Amino acid sequence: MPKFKELVRMFVAVEIAQKSALQIEKLMTVFASCGADIKWVESGQFHVTLKFLGDVEREDMADVCMEFQKAVKDIPPFEIQATGAGAFPKIEMPRTVWVGVEDPSSQLTAAFNAVEAAAVKIGFVRENKPYVPHITLGRIRKPSAALRDLSEKIAQYPRCDLGKTYVTHIDVLSSELTRRGPLYAVLARCPLQGVTLKDED
Repeated sequence: MPKFKELVRMFVAVEIAQKSALQIEKLMTVFASCGADIKWVESGQFHVTLKFLGDVEREDMADVCMEFQKAVKDIPPFEIQATGAGAFPKIEMPRTVWVGVEDPSSQLTAAFNAVEAAAVKIGFVRENKPYVPHITLGRIRKPSAALRDLSEKIAQYPRCDLGKTYVTHIDVLSSELTRRGPLYAVLARCPLQGVTLKDED
């Protein structure tokens, strides 16, 4: 009987600071009041995805994490700003609700490029869409009349200060799909330039 390899669903992301996450959660509460059928992200799980890897064999996990640690080690720490709300594919037809992310130093984009290059090097598919950094708030489960109200609420917040995050490391995470939603766990931290893991304690 063939032996099946254990797979781990993985992605690479930047964690959002707690103070910013609390402000984002308040905005999410405003959107949730419209009553649309949406699966909202829990506040402790807000992040900016750099690369979704998909299923990775568990035996390859350590090597994959090491490649990303090498990829970002020369990128200096940087600050990002959570600001404004939007939706994919568009506000008038929301399927995914998000908060935008400003990258004044362009180092978030540098991190994305480094992670993307490392991923392609070890066999992952290159992303063919322009990188649009964002924080996902929720995904619409079922269309309803309440989506019109949701669209109107989103349109009221094109620009708003939702807090800053000072980024000192990139995370490689696992994502376990459950009935209650995805559960994330950090598999590896990838320190940026001049940062050691003990600085994060």
